[in-house]
Amino acid sequence: ATSFTENNNQININWGNNETAYLQVVETNSFGCSDSISACVEILPPPSAAFSTSPTANAAMLNICNNQTVYFSPDSYDALTYFWDFGDGEQSAHQSVAHTYSTAGTYTATLITTSACDCSDTSNITIVVDPAQIPQIDCISTVCAGDLGQYQTNADCTTYNWQITGNAAI
Repeated sequence: ATSFTENNNQININWGNNETAYLQVVETNSFGCSDSISACVEILPPPSAAFSTSPTANAAMLNICNNQTVYFSPDSYDALTYFWDFGDGEQSAHQSVAHTYSTAGTYTATLITTSACDCSDTSNITIVVDPAQIPQIDCISTVCAGDLGQYQTNADCTTYNWQITGNAAI
């Protein structure tokens, strides 16, 4: 135990990270007779609330454009329940979620995970929504194999992260 407070027939214990602990109470009545009982306490770790985002957050901070969708996924799937609070009044109880921020500002996105034994963990990141709109890609619609294509966006975001997936699509 990391700390405890006693109050006659009650004790409040802040358990540490041990896997097993023992608790004993010794009772003595007004005649001086005493007896004791012990209990084994199994200390369960909380389910991890660490999570990842796409686009990727950097040092618990994510900068996005207005009306951009963020995909949230827990890094561990050992919880019974998942509760997401996106900081803008919207919430979700799904394990992995997508959320679109439609108003510029700074928000705290929080995940609270809970196990079957009511152990819980909390993790959060700061999301800064730039007032600029989500970028649109200006491009040539069709290119031939081996051709060089030039693509651009007129969006005014603070950072750009181009990703290419598949053989023919961006």
